[in-house]
Amino acid sequence: MPTNTSYGVMQRGLFDYAQPDSAVTNLRALADVIDINNITTAANGILLKSGLEDATKRARYIEYFYDKMLLDTLALGSENNVFLKYCQTKEVPEGHAKFLLRRWGGLTEHTVPLVEGVPPKSDMTASESFEGTYSQYGRYMEFTDTVDYTLIDPVIAHYTTVYGDLAIRTAERLCRQEAINFGSKIYANGAGLDTMVIGDTVGIADYRALALKLKRILVKPINGVYKVICSPEHLYDLVQDPLVVAYMTYTNTAEPFKTGKPVELFSISFEETMLDEYAYNYTGDSTETIDHPGEFKDGSTYKLRVYTIIDGVEYYYNIAAGENDWNDGTNNRSFREVRNARLADGSYIPAKVFWYANKAIEAMTTATTGVTLRDGTPVVIDEELLEKFQDPANTWYELPVHKSFMFGQEFMVKTGISGRTGAKFYVKPKGSAGVLDPIDQRQSIGFKIDTLGFNLLRSEAIHVFYFVPTQAAAVQQYAITHKQTWDQAFVQELDLVE
Repeated sequence: MPTNTSYGVMQRGLFDYAQPDSAVTNLRALADVIDINNITTAANGILLKSGLEDATKRARYIEYFYDKMLLDTLALGSENNVFLKYCQTKEVPEGHAKFLLRRWGGLTEHTVPLVEGVPPKSDMTASESFEGTYSQYGRYMEFTDTVDYTLIDPVIAHYTTVYGDLAIRTAERLCRQEAINFGSKIYANGAGLDTMVIGDTVGIADYRALALKLKRILVKPINGVYKVICSPEHLYDLVQDPLVVAYMTYTNTAEPFKTGKPVELFSISFEETMLDEYAYNYTGDSTETIDHPGEFKDGSTYKLRVYTIIDGVEYYYNIAAGENDWNDGTNNRSFREVRNARLADGSYIPAKVFWYANKAIEAMTTATTGVTLRDGTPVVIDEELLEKFQDPANTWYELPVHKSFMFGQEFMVKTGISGRTGAKFYVKPKGSAGVLDPIDQRQSIGFKIDTLGFNLLRSEAIHVFYFVPTQAAAVQQYAITHKQTWDQAFVQELDLVE
């Protein structure tokens, strides 16, 4: 974002329009103003006093205001981006479709003496190369003509900050997903998701063993420690880990009880993140969740691991998705479907995955196999048990599988075209769409990240642990039971256009 603009000077309070054609813009005052309405009221008051009668110039000034708000939001949220801050950044020049990195190898010593008069064989160079790509990302939102673009509108100001946060979370989630897709996987039960149960978790001893392995394969620590990123549910268990308790006893410290996370141990440091598979809606409501952590692939078949607790007994079942699993009265449908969807908060999600676990339970019969107990013992379903399984009071939940990420240096690189990796904000007032908006009714705001990509440098430098924390099921059931519903009346007040 350039500092020299033709829009004005933002100084005391919020901004004070001064020398129209040569100015420096500053929005530090936003840190002191929490209420969006206060911001926009102050901005409009000064804007009206500025004598900006040129409509084009006013529009550019207002768009700059929103663009600056978006950039400030990006900066303020950086402390929550646990993956991004550890990524290397490699930008490529304009005109290149991908980037190429090359790592040169070392040489190995030996102790064989030279033969007199015989020159040794020459050593040779060795290297390995890495390629990476990038893509465009962006979102936008339409409004009716009731939103006033000739002034700084509080609704647009609000969604500018929302989009600023959304842009950085998009990058954070992309980085996380790259790690999930290509990082080395470790399952707490030593097998896989298909047999995992509540309480199959990992501890300090597992991370300590991995740290030893990382050292041996020359994965360097970051500032002297290997990083572990995990959920608060996992930290809940780690604070009570025997090695943490032993450390607290030997050192006479209660710091983990104060912070809720273990201290740095064995050159391993822990960081909590809430931007995981449970960031928005806990699994259970398939229309709202954007992730299915209990999903896995068995060959070419997608499956979903679910569980229920009846009379204190845990039952587990892997739902397999076929092509004609159930009929909605008109068409045969699959237990797993992929289609575009709009969430209750207004977000449009392309290619969202839906699982209809309740339909799979309804399809159960006394001949159904695959239901097991905690220890893997097969369950024979009789009429009485089938009735309990299909009782709506006995909810079947998706298994709340969590992930933690342990990594060292060179685990990930963030790339894009030089100068085009940031987020740009767009404001389109009514009438700007030409014939697509024939009577000036449609307006929009949005952002675009022109080039952004994440590529794993060394798959062995990052490991992904899969496990189910001891409290994950309890938190999951509580979250689903007490989930607040979106206020549809408020959505209508925003004048959003479908």
